[in-house]
Amino acid sequence: MKLKLFFIILLYLTATISLTVFQSCEDLLSYKASICDIEFLGLKYKYPDVQPDTMTTDVGFTVVAYPNQSCYIQPTFNLISTCYATTKCAKWQNEIVQSSFKLTFDKQVIISGDTILPNTDLFQVSSFINGVQVDKDKFECRGIEYKIIFSTDLLKKTTFEDGLYNATFTCSTNDSRTFIKQRQVIFKL
Repeated sequence: MKLKLFFIILLYLTATISLTVFQSCEDLLSYKASICDIEFLGLKYKYPDVQPDTMTTDVGFTVVAYPNQSCYIQPTFNLISTCYATTKCAKWQNEIVQSSFKLTFDKQVIISGDTILPNTDLFQVSSFINGVQVDKDKFECRGIEYKIIFSTDLLKKTTFEDGLYNATFTCSTNDSRTFIKQRQVIFKL
């Protein structure tokens, strides 16, 4: 009976060690992350607390999502591993839905002779959509970044009032999280 119990324990330990040694490196090279919040900044600005953003030649906005400690699932670690890594990258569990983008200003703008009233979603205005470029840069290990870049042609066709604008950006993720961020902007074109 003792010999039978010894072989069962030996078989269990052998199987456990084998599975640990020959496992996939995925859990050791990545962690599960979710988009919990976003930052909304002027195109060439890096500091969210410094406002307003004065836009002169490069006009647009940057939307950045970073993995948040309170939002991602903690990784699991094994005692034995044959994997080596210098950086642990995010394995994103959700994503920003680009079709959910909304951008409004609290003052009117004139694009191609058409007056766009305050609080109008610019992503619903064809003259804006045709003159803006949205680029996605997914740097997995640190975050996800979208750049909303106003083209030179769009800027030539656009008239901004003098003074401070409050820009409001709204977007959602594919797991139904919605973010609304505001930024103060001065256009000096």
